[in-house]
Amino acid sequence: MMRFILVFIIVILSTLVISCQLQGDEDIGLELPLDTDNFGMYFTDTITVTSSTVLLDSVATTNTGYLITGQYIDGKVGKVTAKSYLGVGLNDAAPDIEEKAVFDSLVLMLDYDTYNYGDTTQLQSLYVQPLTEQLNESETYYGFDQAIYETIPIGSQSFRARPYTQHPLRIRLADDLGSKLFEMAKNNLLSSETDLKTYLHGLALIPGSDDNGSILRFTVASDSTVIRLYYHENNLDTEAFTYDFKISNGGTYFNQFSSDRSQTSLSSLQQTFQAVKSELTQEETYIQGGISLNTRIDIPYLHSLKSLGMFAINKAELIVEPVAGSYSTTVPLPQSLFLQEVNGSNWIISSAEEYMYIKADNINNTRFYSYDLTSYVNAVLEEGLPSKRGLLLSLPATENPTSLQRLVLGSGTHAEYKVKVKIYYTLVQLEEK
Repeated sequence: MMRFILVFIIVILSTLVISCQLQGDEDIGLELPLDTDNFGMYFTDTITVTSSTVLLDSVATTNTGYLITGQYIDGKVGKVTAKSYLGVGLNDAAPDIEEKAVFDSLVLMLDYDTYNYGDTTQLQSLYVQPLTEQLNESETYYGFDQAIYETIPIGSQSFRARPYTQHPLRIRLADDLGSKLFEMAKNNLLSSETDLKTYLHGLALIPGSDDNGSILRFTVASDSTVIRLYYHENNLDTEAFTYDFKISNGGTYFNQFSSDRSQTSLSSLQQTFQAVKSELTQEETYIQGGISLNTRIDIPYLHSLKSLGMFAINKAELIVEPVAGSYSTTVPLPQSLFLQEVNGSNWIISSAEEYMYIKADNINNTRFYSYDLTSYVNAVLEEGLPSKRGLLLSLPATENPTSLQRLVLGSGTHAEYKVKVKIYYTLVQLEEK
């Protein structure tokens, strides 16, 4: 009972002090303004923190709103490739084309989203290749899935990405395909989605195998993401007519993400739920959406705080710092990270949605993410949670399926950019009688 009362007093007093006295010299104990020497408030940021890079299950990429395609060779996480697979649908009505009309061309149009990952100044290629069978509209496709496509493309384009332009990327498709669709339309053989998909099962968007450009997102729901059929009414008519086959009406689409890490320090990371310690990756850990790279944080010696005696945790804060030079306008920092608890096998064991937000240290011209760990630390100490529990950092769940954004974090022993836990605590020293 006496211990409970003392701890309660500690918490109340230290809460009052910490609200006005957390600034200042963090390397020494901060004495409480009391008439007794038995209470003291202290700070530490030297508690051991270990970290590792963890590969988790692939994320579902079915019908996320974007077609994501391209290839970029990232010096930290390797060659990252994105491919898209999509069905094609009719417009709001079947095409109605005059019998004397003349075919001009068939063009795939893809409306840029502003997102990109990589170098948009580089020339890159995109190949359009027909699928050998229709996508299953009742199936959920994941980032590791792929669809089978013909080896010969029906269209291609070499270009420099312009994700901020209002003009869609245009790729002219084979006249043989265009003429066939045109004749089917004229003969009323494209009256339903089934008619169209029986002939055109779908398309694959494949980047050039040697590309080192940018991974791009195209907006599916846009009226500019279509296959546009151009024609004119007769040989004497110069007025162009169009009919749009809409991608958004094509049913299922999904994106495939892959990563070749063989030439990086992560080359040994091959199996799902496997972890590679930061000491084996140049004292760095990595996070990447789509590929499902995550950073695991462990604080293995939290229980050792109990050796201090009678104390109370006032505040505990997790700080993680991106490695300088690992981010740029080409590879920007994410604005937030998702934090979850995991067990010793890297299975997620918490459902709470907790976030760390990016902050700026303008004095040192650095960036960092922080999270209030007070509740977690107290739970570990008071409830005796297993020491094998850890904290997993990833991109937010809403961004993981639609982004290949990556982040490089320092480790607990990195010379400059550390993962650390700051703990403010109040200690009471009982006088011996």
